[in-house]
Amino acid sequence: MCKILVKWLKTAGVDQSEIDASTETILQHMVVDSFDVSKAAKIPPENVPHLLDQMVESKQNRNMLYHLAEDHEGCPFLEYALELIASKGHSNEIVAIESTATNFPLFAEVLHRHILNSTHLQEHDLNSKLEDFKKVCCYSQTAYLYTQVLLTRIIQNQTNPQIIYHFKRLSEELEQHARKSHEKHGKEIDRVKLLLLRANDYPDEMQTIIDVLTSKQISPATIKRLFDSYSNSNPPPIELLRIPEVLNGLVSQLFEPHNSIFGDELDRSLYILSYACCMTDARTAEEISDREETEKVLRDVQQVCQSNPQNQELVDSARLVKENLKFPVVSMGALHWIHHNMKDESSYSSAMSIYLELLREIIQQHPVQRIHVFNILKESLQKNLIPEGPTQTDKILVDHIIYVMIHGVVHPALQFFEVILKQFSPELIRYFLLQTLKAISPPYSQSFSSALTIILRNDKVFRSCQDYEIKEMIRTFSDSCNPPQTQNLNLYFSPKK
Repeated sequence: MCKILVKWLKTAGVDQSEIDASTETILQHMVVDSFDVSKAAKIPPENVPHLLDQMVESKQNRNMLYHLAEDHEGCPFLEYALELIASKGHSNEIVAIESTATNFPLFAEVLHRHILNSTHLQEHDLNSKLEDFKKVCCYSQTAYLYTQVLLTRIIQNQTNPQIIYHFKRLSEELEQHARKSHEKHGKEIDRVKLLLLRANDYPDEMQTIIDVLTSKQISPATIKRLFDSYSNSNPPPIELLRIPEVLNGLVSQLFEPHNSIFGDELDRSLYILSYACCMTDARTAEEISDREETEKVLRDVQQVCQSNPQNQELVDSARLVKENLKFPVVSMGALHWIHHNMKDESSYSSAMSIYLELLREIIQQHPVQRIHVFNILKESLQKNLIPEGPTQTDKILVDHIIYVMIHGVVHPALQFFEVILKQFSPELIRYFLLQTLKAISPPYSQSFSSALTIILRNDKVFRSCQDYEIKEMIRTFSDSCNPPQTQNLNLYFSPKK
């Protein structure tokens, strides 16, 4: 019957590739609907049909097996099929299947490959794979614990700062996902983190950190306990101080404008923060010297941010802040101060140029902090937009988002513009496109050209961009990209003189 139907379709003029794809899809639906897990469970691995080897070569067939594996967890036949797929080099696909975590040998193999491959991924590619990675690793307590132990061991045995940062990020992303998807297990997640940092050898400090994680803030009593612990001759591991909640709490307290922190509490806070940024467990003379210098700089800049000067006083004080932005911790403190003020229209409007100058300096000096700058700019633009049309401030903020985009925050910026364009006036759309197309140059990655093409094909963009200059720039961009990605742009924007 199938052969007859295929013959009829050929006679009717249907393309052979379309016939093959339709036939394969129908057969796969039939397999899924009629799959008998009890019969499949009786097939020993040594008697698995050789046809399975051929099946896993096809992307569509692999997707069908993934679908069956999700529906029938624990089926030995399907677990064998997933192991076979992994052995063929498709472990990057299997990481998207949550039930992989129920087969520990397979999970461990897939996890190891994913972790090793992740170090070579660009930021956009890494972000696209992180969601599946987090879901699988948080599928069960065993999977989560194993993954965190593995990441911790890698971090402890690494000396390359970039590799350490990468795996710390994976660990923190995983922890955040676990908190969101398993809220009632927050205390257990905290204890896992602290145990992996050897905090159980320091029960008093462990309880102090648990108090911070639970209350989401750092009290004067907590600061004193941490200061006493890290100023003695046998301090706890430095990594306990580098927990994000502790660092963020210290920065927030120190650099919040008009926040009343002074005297011993200020001295202790500055000591702890500089200690966390400069020291290792070796506590060398060079590290001690660096800590003292960092504490002095932090004190100077903190006084500026806490007093929150305005007008000419701000111009003078901003020079001091800018000179010391080379210290990453000072830069993070300045970001907190700027973010606070850019939310306050009274101080923001009169001092915007100074804040933006400091943000540009941070973009240039600290690649890791660029995403934080982007978030501040994005929030400011969203708040500032008005229906009547673009203000000069709107254009300045768009300029700075494009600036941070060309410095590496590419896909978050393009995704933001794709969403926010519906709130732009035609004039601001034209301005955004002109500035963007002037700032970029080939060669373009496939992911970038695809993301920008989605924006350019937007109906509102098309209606706003009918003048020759923009159409010519879009055509030039289109010609510089992979044709399958952007060939349709020329249908919309082919210029006519």
